[in-house]
Amino acid sequence: MTHTRIFAAAALLLSLCILPACGGPSVEDSLRGNWKNGDGNLLRFAEEDKAFIGQEGLSGEGECRFEVNGDSVRVRTLPGDGGSVNTYMLHLAGDTLYLDAISLERPGQKQTIRSEEFAERSGKPAYKLHFTRIAEEKQ
Repeated sequence: MTHTRIFAAAALLLSLCILPACGGPSVEDSLRGNWKNGDGNLLRFAEEDKAFIGQEGLSGEGECRFEVNGDSVRVRTLPGDGGSVNTYMLHLAGDTLYLDAISLERPGQKQTIRSEEFAERSGKPAYKLHFTRIAEEKQ
């Protein structure tokens, strides 16, 4: 092997080992802040595993928990009256959280609906279900 090839191989190996350690923010850090979909649903990611969901024009937010696995994000509402829970399965790409599916859990039943089916059932275009980051208001 020539010196040039050895140097190139070493440089490649070094970049594969060092660059991930110097990479950008984690997915969790990238999520922090406010998100909104085309239907006026709001999603706010706070510290640790806390998130809040609301609706534009309405006061109040529902507390949720979220977890991240790679670029997949799962947001789960806390049990409401009667024990109902909604889980939103999303994936992050850039500044967009794409809705993959919604799981609706009610006492004695659970139903998971893929985003395409949910869009069809609700009569809304699929793009309205995806969340984009919204700018923070300056005070």
